Amino acid sequence: MTKQIYFYSDLARYEDQIALGRKPMLKIGDTEQETADQRIKQQDTTSCAQLLVKKGSYFTPFGDKEFHKHLQTLGYKKTREEREWFYITVEDAERELIDYKNGVVKVKEHFTPRPHQTLVNQQILSRFDGNRTVIQPLNLCARFGKTLQALSLFKDSGLEVMIVAAHWLSANQSFINTVNERFDITADIAVIKPDYQQFKNAIDKGQRVLIDVSLHTDADKIDPRLIGALSVYKKLIYIDEADFGAWTESSRDTANQFINSGINLVCVATGTNIDRALIGSRSDIQEPITVSYICQRQSSSSALPSADVIPP
Repeated sequence: MTKQIYFYSDLARYEDQIALGRKPMLKIGDTEQETADQRIKQQDTTSCAQLLVKKGSYFTPFGDKEFHKHLQTLGYKKTREEREWFYITVEDAERELIDYKNGVVKVKEHFTPRPHQTLVNQQILSRFDGNRTVIQPLNLCARFGKTLQALSLFKDSGLEVMIVAAHWLSANQSFINTVNERFDITADIAVIKPDYQQFKNAIDKGQRVLIDVSLHTDADKIDPRLIGALSVYKKLIYIDEADFGAWTESSRDTANQFINSGINLVCVATGTNIDRALIGSRSDIQEPITVSYICQRQSSSSALPSADVIPP
């Protein structure tokens, strides 16, 4: 559905702030039914001390909330949380809007995987031929860097869709925060909730998609349209801190909705109890890849990194 995103401000919050050497404040909203002018007029009430002036309007396939989140990932700040006002110039807002609409990729940092991360990803990819779903247990020590390892694996795999699922939600948030840092390996990724329309919009824009899934969500609450759409894609499914909650039937049912949708590379990662993490797992379970703290230190200081592969 096409929406119209509009910008407005007033003299005190825009021109006067620039004259004082400060960042101006700009309201960024959207409308579907009225024109931008009508919508702004509706908000120009008796509580407004100064005339609201339209600074621009643009037709887009996305709404203001999606664009707000994008601006925040780029470092732009809201004047207050839960508000639609940003510290941003019209020129910057217009440029970011057009770039986002056109799918322009912006890179802030470059990532070079550490030797032990490279070795693990090479081993994982050597076991996935794309013809069947495989489950790869990962028993990785503390400070291994699972988040960037997984995102690097996503890039190296050539897959378009990654599902990050966890019982421990801070693990998912780590992925989202890292994507928002705009590394070269993540800059073209759209982070979405398990929502069919968000998935379709991101795919239509040519973006790679990372779906943030909470395994506390009941399986029957997952949109079947999304599961149907996902079934035609080969996906990387990364279950981090997998031993937390793995024994609960509801969590397994939710995870299996995604695992059973098409052909997938499923990584079950933990640093504590790999046996517990695999409770209820089916399909083609590979030998666990185990990296200990000693292995990690050795691989960081030698030309030939090593990781232990422990039989199940």
